[in-house]
Amino acid sequence: MKKLMGAAAIALLLGGCNDEKQIEPGDYLFESAQIKFDNRDAASNEEGREALQKHIVSALNQDGKAIYYRVTPTEITAHGYGETFTGSVGEGRVNLQGAWHRIKPEGDNTLRLITDKDMSCGFYSCQITLTLKKVAPDSPELRARQQQHADDQLAWQKRMADER
Repeated sequence: MKKLMGAAAIALLLGGCNDEKQIEPGDYLFESAQIKFDNRDAASNEEGREALQKHIVSALNQDGKAIYYRVTPTEITAHGYGETFTGSVGEGRVNLQGAWHRIKPEGDNTLRLITDKDMSCGFYSCQITLTLKKVAPDSPELRARQQQHADDQLAWQKRMADER
């Protein structure tokens, strides 16, 4: 019986000692986006391809500066441009705005959301990696993004009311 109890205690101790990082709940700010384009099917001399792909990356990084995320172990919510999108977390994945992301917690309060490789970026297949940084709830940058989100929502509501 003592051997069984000892084995159970060791199993419990080792069960909590894995290298897999857990999702840290809290508020996160968009930090950057990297995009890997699958150009295998594109003609090597396709005119304008490189310029268009650079523009897509630039636009995504610019647009991301207005977005903040609320992260819990069970869901991730993106707020920006007056819109809110929530996806349930399951098996290390989340679906936000119709795109599946693998959730990769990293050290230093960093969370990466990595889309499936068949994501569409304009005319090209791609894989997008969003890097998010955890911030304190009273972070000035978080507060600014929250205020901009609220202002965008009010402007949209006013526009809808004016169109009636």
